[in-house]
Amino acid sequence: CQKVNSISDNVFVKVLYYNVNGLKRNRNNFDFLDYINEFDIFMLSETHVLEDEIILFKNYFSQFELLWVPAYKNSLFGRGMEGFVFGYKRNSSKFNSIYFTKFDKNYVINAVINNKPVFIIPTYLSSANWEKELNDINQLLIQNDYSSVIFIGDVNARIADAQIIPDEIFDNSMEFNGAICNKCRKSKDCKYDTRGRKLVEFFDFFNLVILNGRTPGDEQGEKTFISSVGCSVLDLCAVSSNLVSGIKDFAVDRKIFSDHMPIVLSVRCNDVSGDVLPLLPKLCWNKTMESSFGDKLERKLLNVDIAKIVPLEITNFLIKCIWECVPSNSMKFNVRPRKEWFDGECRRARKKAFSLLNLFRKTNSDVVKAAYLRENRLYKVLCKRKEKEYYQSVGEKLGAVVDSGHFWKLVNKIKNKSFICSGNIGSNSWRDYFCELYNPVSEGLSVMWAEPQVRDSDLDSPFTFDELSLVLSQAKDSKAPGLDRIPSEFFKHSPGIFQKHLLYAFNKFYEGGVVPSNFGKSIVFPIFKKGDMQSPCNYRGICFLNSICKIYTALLHLRLTAWLEKVTIWKGHNQAGYRKGYSAVDHIFALTSIIKLKWKQPKKKVYAVFVDFKAAFDSVDRNGLFYKLYTLGLTSKFINAVKSLYCNTEASVWCNGGLSSSFSTKTGVRQGCLISPLLFALFLLDLPEYIGGGLIIGKTKVNALLYADDIVLLADDAGVLQLMIRRLGEFTDNWKLKVNLEKTKIVVFKKNGGKSSLREKWSYKNEPIEVVRSYNYLGINLNSTLNFKLHLKEKLVAGKRTIGSIWHNFIRNKYISVPVKFQIFNAVMRAGMCYGCQVWGHELYEEVEKLQRFFIKKLFGLPTNSPSYYILLETGRNTLFCFTLKLHFSYILNILNNHSEDRLTHIVAMETIKKKLFWYQSWCQLAERYDVVLDNETNINWKKQTQCLLSAIKNNEIEEFKFLAKHAQYHEQFNKLSFNTDYISSNLNFEYKKFIFKIRGELLNLNYKPWLTNVNYNCSLCNLSKVENVFHFVAECPILKEFRLRFFKKSVLTEVEFSLLLNGSDWLKLALYIKYALFYRNMLVEE
Repeated sequence: CQKVNSISDNVFVKVLYYNVNGLKRNRNNFDFLDYINEFDIFMLSETHVLEDEIILFKNYFSQFELLWVPAYKNSLFGRGMEGFVFGYKRNSSKFNSIYFTKFDKNYVINAVINNKPVFIIPTYLSSANWEKELNDINQLLIQNDYSSVIFIGDVNARIADAQIIPDEIFDNSMEFNGAICNKCRKSKDCKYDTRGRKLVEFFDFFNLVILNGRTPGDEQGEKTFISSVGCSVLDLCAVSSNLVSGIKDFAVDRKIFSDHMPIVLSVRCNDVSGDVLPLLPKLCWNKTMESSFGDKLERKLLNVDIAKIVPLEITNFLIKCIWECVPSNSMKFNVRPRKEWFDGECRRARKKAFSLLNLFRKTNSDVVKAAYLRENRLYKVLCKRKEKEYYQSVGEKLGAVVDSGHFWKLVNKIKNKSFICSGNIGSNSWRDYFCELYNPVSEGLSVMWAEPQVRDSDLDSPFTFDELSLVLSQAKDSKAPGLDRIPSEFFKHSPGIFQKHLLYAFNKFYEGGVVPSNFGKSIVFPIFKKGDMQSPCNYRGICFLNSICKIYTALLHLRLTAWLEKVTIWKGHNQAGYRKGYSAVDHIFALTSIIKLKWKQPKKKVYAVFVDFKAAFDSVDRNGLFYKLYTLGLTSKFINAVKSLYCNTEASVWCNGGLSSSFSTKTGVRQGCLISPLLFALFLLDLPEYIGGGLIIGKTKVNALLYADDIVLLADDAGVLQLMIRRLGEFTDNWKLKVNLEKTKIVVFKKNGGKSSLREKWSYKNEPIEVVRSYNYLGINLNSTLNFKLHLKEKLVAGKRTIGSIWHNFIRNKYISVPVKFQIFNAVMRAGMCYGCQVWGHELYEEVEKLQRFFIKKLFGLPTNSPSYYILLETGRNTLFCFTLKLHFSYILNILNNHSEDRLTHIVAMETIKKKLFWYQSWCQLAERYDVVLDNETNINWKKQTQCLLSAIKNNEIEEFKFLAKHAQYHEQFNKLSFNTDYISSNLNFEYKKFIFKIRGELLNLNYKPWLTNVNYNCSLCNLSKVENVFHFVAECPILKEFRLRFFKKSVLTEVEFSLLLNGSDWLKLALYIKYALFYRNMLVEE
């Protein structure tokens, strides 16, 4: 695995943006000048310095390389308007390089910090030309597609506290590991105006994170403009999400040199002396060694009498045999190559070129020089070919993904991984922290009982070879091993004789109720979450067990799962976690259906307590667990096998390149053990029966829904709920669990919303439980009125962030085809956005549709206000409503046809149909609207009828889109378009596809923009006073005549000829014309 550089807090780049409201008046203010000179980069706006006045400031910023943008005057008298000066310190060791560039009217500071290019865009959006200037920056970012942007400046817009980073992105994305920012912003400016909304949409579109009100230096969102006319936050800083973890701080400074406050950004610099290794060394599996490894291992075991070896030593013997049968170079750090495509052939070509270079330096021979140049050229051609072939193969694999899990598995193989683990925390500190965490102080008496002798042939029979083969086939590859340092691949690809010996050992362990002592040992690897990196409590531990131990526990899990289903332990228990055929969506569906059904009754509410246990898995009393297993009827032999896994368990923490001393763990189910989640579910199995209470649905009583440790208690009476909470307290006392009141919440689900009654208060052990309006239950944000819009808005932001996080590696990659990019969207972004649509997918939500439109606009570089109907027609995409409705239909029909009648999902579904509520009411309305027959009662025709309904909806929306295009108010050209074109899926260069997409939709960045008013539309090139629309640009502008002659052999095109081009008479010539004519046009306009 790769090394990562630690980031030093002692070395950082200080960046200043300051609207000085006149520089001349501060020319002799030494405090002001000293302040500016403190920074590594500064940007001063509204200097009011005219071109002939710049010389006055020649000696004030002598340490800096300067770029002046003179102010201008609208009249002969008065001061200059606007004006800027940008500067960066010369010869600073903090930059690898830095320089200015200009695009149209915008300037960019191109800096390379920590060997990473960063593009700083100083901004001043004037009130008079606000939309146009924002559009200019929008075009700048689209055309250049910068990967790492710092947008900083005076925006003349009010955004209040907008832009929340979703939990799933903030907590799980590596981009926010080590970040000092908060997921929510604060602001002392509460106004959120129209410009602000457009600006936030702009930031989201380009995956920029606003830092104001989000960092330690600006916790409250201080005002940046303070004057007699008002106070507000007008000066903002937003950075690309991949830069967030490198930000040391952002602050609104306190200075009185202007009516604006300076805003200061500090960017960390790399400290290469702090390299740490993020993962453990291990025995590395390679597919090429499979045959030789298997043959060698088989020969080694051929004459071994395994019965003569002491049972507890068999596994040690087998592990020793593995070590002796692998190549000597297999024990290594899994260091990634420079690039995934950079293989042995590239290394050899590179070595050859370097050898010739060294020889030329020694001999100065012209012959050697020619040979070197030839080999170096061949080397570069080889690298280009390898890169292209690699990404084409990646594209093929990505095209085959079916869900986000498969996608991220492939991504993790391609992208460089880095784990943040602080090397400054001592091993003793790590040990003490995890020792305390995994050994919580328990209160109460331990359970005492006489262990019965229970037997069951299904549970107690020896493991079979078929069971072992199944377990090995299901073992995951590329997982970190435990102390034996052997990943599961070596066991999966071992010969039959090895697996037979392994099975013999496992059956000896099972029969005797003992396991080798190393089965009880684990390694804890700390993974940084967020907060102070020097505090161990801001890390979570993941545990690595020996692979051979995990295989044994997988056998126990397989045996236990089969037995539980056979004896119907789960019957009547609403536990959906870790059960085949059950999912989190089942409980989301059941809960929402229960609420809807209860609302049908007059003035009924549903009271829900979402319970959170403190360190639930780590707090399980092991003695109590074994007792509960006996009460469920598990056999003595099986329970003894489980007990053996918990006998003398201990762990060591991986830190500072090694392991800490070990410590005992005496509480909780074991992390990393495959059977642990199921044991935990069984530990809580009797909770619903103990707490009582609940509500009635049909003829069924429901009081709790359990999904692993996610528990919700339900009642339709406030007093009953308090009794249930009291019983919950008794249950936790009995079994040594603790409720986390900070995360335990109550939601009162009411049909019409409104404030909660002051009398509706609940407490847990005399401590109040907070009543909230919404709660994130199993990934769905459920509010008190069951309005899914809030949840979908959060998902929309998360989806946009996901697009941003994979943009440069995948979506923007020119070697990955457009169809594959849409497949990635379907498998990842659409899947995330539409999570839980089995429940809510019967309704169309604009929030859902926005994500697909955002993706298409970003993919093709389109303006944000491109017509929705056009981009869907052009790409041949249906609305996401068609997708959510299809999944919803499939889920409901599966419940009705395949779920047993006593299963809660089936019960609530039948009650919903009976009362014509919720999703069934939507079905009936859709069937009536699209004139499709839907039988009143459930029967076998529903599958065919819902398919007909879905087909009718798809056909109707296509016809509606075509109607809108034909009658478009601002896009008369749409009436001439055929939408049966195939250029998007063709072999055309993707850049050309973007040109065609824009020219057909009148979306090129020309002067004519239908959505802008009070703008001069006339052509900037010719003097014909004609509107510069796409027809003028392609067909008639005389300045572009040479390009028409070059590609079309005509100086002017007729409307008919133009229409033929738009509809595919020659895509390549049209695209080439746009490419060269647009470049020439933009060059002339800039001049």
